Amino acid sequence: MNKLQKVLNSPILFYLFIAVLCLTPLGWFWGRGDVLINGVDTNFPLDPSAWFQRRFFVWNAISNAGTDFSSSTAGIFFHLIQLIPYKLGLPLQQVEMFSVVFWFTMIVLSALSLAKVMFPKRHASQLVLISLYSFNTYLFNTWENIKVANIALVAALPLAIATLIQLRNGRISYLKGGITFIVLGVILSGAGINPAYFATFFLTVVIFILSWVLTDFSRENIVKTVKSFFLLVVIILTINLVWILPTSYFILRNISPDNSINSLGFIDWVSSVSMNTSLLNVLRIQGAWDWYAFDEITGKPYYIPYATTYFNHLPFLLFSFLIPALAILSFISRNRKEMSLYISFGILTTLGVFLGSGTHPPTGAIFRFLALHVPFFSLFRSPWYIFTPVLFLSFAGLIGLLFNNLADKSETFRKGKYKTVVTIAAVIFATLNLVYTHPLINGEIFRPGRQDSFYMKFPSYVFDAKNWLDKKKMEGRVIGYPDDKIENFKWGYRGVDSILDLLTDQEVIFAPFNSSDVSTPALISELYLDMKKGETESLKAIATKLNVQMIFEKDDEDSLIMKLPENIKNLPKTNFGEWNFYDLSLSDSSKIYSPTSVFFGYPYQGGVSLLGVLRKKDVFLNPSDHVIADIEKLNGGAGRVIETENSQVKKYNEFEVSNYKVAESLKDKDLSSVTFKVNFMEDGTFHPIIERYKLEDFGFDLTKDIVLYVDNQKTSWGIDKVTDSWVFLKPQNFTKGEHEISLSLKNDNLIDNDFYKKFESGKINQCDKEASGSGTSFYVIIKNQTDKDVTCDFTLNSFDTMQDYFVQVGYKHVYGYAPKVILDQKIGDHLVKRHSEQLPLSPDWDNFNFYYHPHDSNAMITISLIGTHSSENPLGTKVEFRDLSIKRVFSNKLIFVKQPDRENLTTAKIKYEKISPIEYKGTVSQGEDPHLIVFSENYSPDWEIKLYDTNQKPLDITPKHFSVNLYANAWYIEDTPKNYQFAIFYKPQNIFNLGKEIFIFGTGLILVALIVIKKYDHKS
Repeated sequence: MNKLQKVLNSPILFYLFIAVLCLTPLGWFWGRGDVLINGVDTNFPLDPSAWFQRRFFVWNAISNAGTDFSSSTAGIFFHLIQLIPYKLGLPLQQVEMFSVVFWFTMIVLSALSLAKVMFPKRHASQLVLISLYSFNTYLFNTWENIKVANIALVAALPLAIATLIQLRNGRISYLKGGITFIVLGVILSGAGINPAYFATFFLTVVIFILSWVLTDFSRENIVKTVKSFFLLVVIILTINLVWILPTSYFILRNISPDNSINSLGFIDWVSSVSMNTSLLNVLRIQGAWDWYAFDEITGKPYYIPYATTYFNHLPFLLFSFLIPALAILSFISRNRKEMSLYISFGILTTLGVFLGSGTHPPTGAIFRFLALHVPFFSLFRSPWYIFTPVLFLSFAGLIGLLFNNLADKSETFRKGKYKTVVTIAAVIFATLNLVYTHPLINGEIFRPGRQDSFYMKFPSYVFDAKNWLDKKKMEGRVIGYPDDKIENFKWGYRGVDSILDLLTDQEVIFAPFNSSDVSTPALISELYLDMKKGETESLKAIATKLNVQMIFEKDDEDSLIMKLPENIKNLPKTNFGEWNFYDLSLSDSSKIYSPTSVFFGYPYQGGVSLLGVLRKKDVFLNPSDHVIADIEKLNGGAGRVIETENSQVKKYNEFEVSNYKVAESLKDKDLSSVTFKVNFMEDGTFHPIIERYKLEDFGFDLTKDIVLYVDNQKTSWGIDKVTDSWVFLKPQNFTKGEHEISLSLKNDNLIDNDFYKKFESGKINQCDKEASGSGTSFYVIIKNQTDKDVTCDFTLNSFDTMQDYFVQVGYKHVYGYAPKVILDQKIGDHLVKRHSEQLPLSPDWDNFNFYYHPHDSNAMITISLIGTHSSENPLGTKVEFRDLSIKRVFSNKLIFVKQPDRENLTTAKIKYEKISPIEYKGTVSQGEDPHLIVFSENYSPDWEIKLYDTNQKPLDITPKHFSVNLYANAWYIEDTPKNYQFAIFYKPQNIFNLGKEIFIFGTGLILVALIVIKKYDHKS
């Protein structure tokens, strides 16, 4: 036994084992070839240099016209760890290996530092703490997506507690403690990407500080504890002011204290992620929502293939209960000398369970109350992920204490006879924990072999495209297509941002997963709608305003979205494998420009389609903007662009939000005409413009005048010009006030007489034998005495997914269950969308109608009339249908444009260069008259323009700043020289720069102070 005890206590074997644990991530790549680990939320950059450089700016211009990037500056050190091996020329896989090994080592060594402080002479107890802390089920998700904030918090907590304990006990000097805190501050900095994790760090530290004060009221203890805590706070905050200052500025300026997460534009998913965070699941560290997502048919997990092991295998089930049981047992066998640790871990366990449970009953009501009433508390939208680290820190510490106390007692019990037994038990428990968390060791957390695997091999054409984009250095933006909110490539990669974000600093536009409080997402949606309809003129008008110059088509994306129309595909193209880049040939597109004309838009918010009728460099103004209201020349000279109210679209929208849809479905609706309502604020001449899309399908002949009714008076309007997007009509005079314009439509039933004849002969659908068609009208009887539904199915061939549809059918329910109408969109056998309507029971003939909005794919549609099987009526179900009709909803827009007074503003000539994401410099010529400068980046009051003469002397002019084109920045400028210079700057960058200076100066000052203190203490 003595020999075994020596082996177990061997420092060489112990540290060798620790080294092996640190190298765990190497096993993730072993035998898998040239792969990278890439997730959905947090992705590994394919150009670490570009990602590192972005962290030095508080504005990110890459995605969707830019966004504040203040908190992401916290990732400087994390991405530095990727940059170093990348700059040394290592392949990307080895760069990622270096990064994950570094951070895994940080977690293990941090746990080791606390273990050595708590159990300085017991390697077995140290091993228990290290094993439980560094290998647990919470870390599965953390490493799966390599979440920077989670990793930083987990790596920092034990080291902070260990250093505070040593300072409190006088085992290390303030100089050594201060240097450790500097390192700790750097390690912790990544938590600032989500400041909630940074707050959790300080919550944990404060609990330890309070427990030390509560267990020892002596003046000496209080002074040491407060000094240590003060030193930690000062150093950690000084190190992190780089991101704290700009992030705090952004939060206080832009985020409401109440409902904070929604004001950021993020989805408040606290309730959904709390569905399975019961107290028991949280105690077992099994509260991750994706563990509990199972396919109802197959019973297999959707996301976590190893979840069944933990739910169904008895050894794993028992071990999950053993961990919290041993933690609780530790309180029973507690050592009074370590009372402060028990208090700390006890409070942390309680908070970890309570806060980690989120809104799950029974404590969820308290969490929801805090979210509603505590300012900014709703930013903790992922409670399980944010607060569970304090729980497994407590478990690791408590169970380590349990084995340490047992070892203490074994030394005095029967002369230490059972000391080796306790040591062996500790080693076995630590080893069993490694077996229990085997998915973290063997890489199973990355879902190898599955379609949603995180193991990724990028095709060579991805890097070819990167090199081309880097050399091209295009000033304009690139919009990705298709517009799925999660990119899902056939070769495996998935992401919520554009894949180009990983590759290059090229500015990109894509369908955003989170919608911000600006109008950019709506503008992007309109751009995609124009693409799908093939309306290139409107597309180019809006693209110019968003400074989009190229379409990025991803043919390798596993998407149901329809393919690009042929007229888009005929644009000039550059190809790389499955990727195509189409040039929109917008030579006049520019991020900074002086507009030709300005228009007030009615409505402004929601009026995205109005931008499509304006010329490329016309500007869209908000008539309610108080800044614009004070600019006389804009108000007097601006044009008007007005979208009318479409009666058919209005009825469709009202139906969709109605609380009484069944009642509405029984009312007749007339789609043979459409009425547009418009309210003119003034008398004048207005140019009517009708959306061009599929007008001929409604009976319009675009070679002739359009006949219509204006305020019930029949008239006709001549056509000036027809494009692929709009029909421009000749100008009309209107008086101030409300007017109605009505158009008659040829809105035929898409199920025509010829279709009925084919239906009757059985050439189209396979109905039940009881079904029958009748001549030129539709009539079918479905009698069902089977144990399954009997359907009458047929496919609608003239189907356009870019239009909405109105479906109506006459029916009479004879007996049995209620009939149904189902619309299925399918691509082959794959169901894309299903719309089901259950008809109310009616013994007499009734008409039932509803609207259908198709999925924008190339799927065909099948309409099914269903006689539902009845298990209660021995006769089954009998229902009769007649006069089925499907018609298009006329959703084309009618827009009126009144041209502006062109003499009030001039169009200056602008040249500029991009200095950085937060700074642009340029020159203006022919700018002596009043003019606008438009900056096509998402509006923020923190964008500032400064004007200089040609000798770079500041001009004493303060331009008025406001938003245009629903999203962009604009400045009204007057009283300037003919030629001058300007600089556009994002002001919060100054706060970041101040943080950098404080970091450099403050860190040096702290080191000097610590050295002086040490010398003073030595002399004393």
